[in-house]
Amino acid sequence: ERRYSVPGREAGHGPLGCEGQGARRGVLICEDAWLDEPGEAARAAGAQALCVPRARFAPVKKNSDLLVLMSDAYRLNQDYTLSLAPECGGTPPSVQLDDRYYQLFAMLQQRFTAGATSLRHCQRLTVSGDVFFGCNVTVQGQVQINAPEGSKLRIPDHMQLRADAQTANPDSA
Repeated sequence: ERRYSVPGREAGHGPLGCEGQGARRGVLICEDAWLDEPGEAARAAGAQALCVPRARFAPVKKNSDLLVLMSDAYRLNQDYTLSLAPECGGTPPSVQLDDRYYQLFAMLQQRFTAGATSLRHCQRLTVSGDVFFGCNVTVQGQVQINAPEGSKLRIPDHMQLRADAQTANPDSA
């Protein structure tokens, strides 16, 4: 990824690979996995399989992903890698935040002033509209929050939002 390093071919190296368990493997990192060229270069160099390690990161493309990462759904290990909390059952929560109100990081911070909600028992959280979260809010199961158009909705401190709940009561934020 050019933002952080120089591609191996520009540094005079071929594709990263290793030999193990009777097979030559090519290793793709970050955005290499989305492009054809790195995989083709590894194959041309003799790779029989491609490895795409994900253990050291969780993909973050939108603030919805970042909220999950900031929550207690992930744990920071002593070696500074992330692991999903056991309560998640091997699957991270699915979070959809309304881009009209959460698209920029500053917008996310403004609506989660006390930090991320607890998501380790959450399967899905969908937030539509202008919703502000108090401190120590817990989400369990599948929760949908809908703020009426033109209104602000405040989720109170210490609120537990439970499976199959829908919240749509406007309140001043």
